[in-house]
Amino acid sequence: MVDYFSTQYLVIMRYISLYIFFILTANVLTAQKYDYVWPLGGGSAPAPKFGGTTIDFNSKPTRMDSTKRSTDFDYAKGSICNKAGKLQFYTNGCEIHNYNNVLMDNGDGINKGSIYNDFCIPDPGYPYASGYPGPQSVVIIPWDNEEYQMLSMIDTIVKNTTIRYCHRLYSHTIDMNQNKGQGKVVKKNTIVYDDKMTDQDITLVKHSNGKDWWYVGMRIDTNLFLTFLIKKDTILGPFPQALGKKIKKYNYGQACFSPNGKKYVRCNEKDKVSIYDFDRATGTLSNPVYLLNLPNPDSGGVFGICISPNNRYLYVTCITKSFQFDLEAKDIAASKVLVAVYDGFVAPGNFLKPYMSRMWRGPDCRIYAGSAGGVTPLHVIHYPDRAGKACQFEQHAIIMPTRGYWEAQNYPNYRLDTAMPTCDSTLTLPMLLTDVSDIPNDYIFSTVSPNPSNGNITLELDLKEIPTAYWLLYNSLGQLLDKQPLAQYQSTYQFDYESLQNGLYFYTIGTKQKVLKSGKLVLVR
Repeated sequence: MVDYFSTQYLVIMRYISLYIFFILTANVLTAQKYDYVWPLGGGSAPAPKFGGTTIDFNSKPTRMDSTKRSTDFDYAKGSICNKAGKLQFYTNGCEIHNYNNVLMDNGDGINKGSIYNDFCIPDPGYPYASGYPGPQSVVIIPWDNEEYQMLSMIDTIVKNTTIRYCHRLYSHTIDMNQNKGQGKVVKKNTIVYDDKMTDQDITLVKHSNGKDWWYVGMRIDTNLFLTFLIKKDTILGPFPQALGKKIKKYNYGQACFSPNGKKYVRCNEKDKVSIYDFDRATGTLSNPVYLLNLPNPDSGGVFGICISPNNRYLYVTCITKSFQFDLEAKDIAASKVLVAVYDGFVAPGNFLKPYMSRMWRGPDCRIYAGSAGGVTPLHVIHYPDRAGKACQFEQHAIIMPTRGYWEAQNYPNYRLDTAMPTCDSTLTLPMLLTDVSDIPNDYIFSTVSPNPSNGNITLELDLKEIPTAYWLLYNSLGQLLDKQPLAQYQSTYQFDYESLQNGLYFYTIGTKQKVLKSGKLVLVR
């Protein structure tokens, strides 16, 4: 006869074990969110339309809000969250600010040199320095115990030419345990390497041991690669390796690793695209492939590159055109597919065209592309793991509330060799969730009432000269529940959501090109 109390004990222990399993699993799945908050745009004065924008993937749906900051971003942008996705600090290459948008203790004087004097010291009559003028010149490594390491480059321009190169590679150490969690730069401007390297190409990949990191640089006007092994307490190298053809010039380009770290790709408008196999155990490159069937600098050049989450497809932006290449094809160059051609769109309030520039992977499995100049749009590849035009390259898919200058984020794959997947496809596309009165752009007037509601709501709005718009309703998981077209000359709509459960919902009013207004709807009965 089975003892009753023994049976109950086993049942209780089983539930306890399952509880512990789910708790541990939840902790694993909520870790490694180092790239979940993106500081974009610039400062907040004197022109608010050039202020800050923040995209936060921790929120469901993903939030996009205007943000008041006390610093500007030029080309250089770097930021990092902790494992749980809370923003820790960000930099414009001149100074480091913490998550409260306050200059961090000892956070000034980053990358000092001749260019620092030109770009990092505010001009008379303007409160902020413009920021360091080197795209992809900053990257941040998270270590244990809330300690972080930032690598940065400073540039030199050869006199009487347009040739730029990295004059110096710096390391900086930030401890977020200092100052009651506000952080402190405990080491800065430590010289790692001091000689001519190609600039604007700092990108990292994890060593095969899952702890250390590799950085691959290149000597300007050579075929000599310089590889550095970055450990928490030291940086080893450079380890030189001559391979392939000489890179003649590096200007307005980008470098990236595939999510699995097996491919290293670099581009510039002069030499176009170079692809290499990479060994994460030894840090060596091999099997170079060159993509030369791309526009020349006088007709667009090559400005940005990014590899799909499934490691198969390489995307290349050339200002007015974007292409996809299949990295698994026998002839990669011959696999070229045109996926986007600039459609002539200029965002309201912008005077520059949002051409397609540098790209980066988001934690939502999409690929994002910034634009040249001070503009509000971001381009999005919705399904980068799909072949050809099925990838859905949508131009100006996002309109930020403020303008950003040469927007591009620079995150390595922090989730490589962890229990987390490379990205989370359930995360939604960023949308404006700030009240319209707080957004310094010309958005529409609208009201949703009553709110809270029993399910019967009235939408009143003025679309002015907007011929086609849509009402979209999402649940708290970001799932689309309803989509209704809105006519240009109709000002009142009735919606019946009595069949929905009580709770918090999110609505968006927008066109295909941009979000006009977003807000919250509470159902209570």
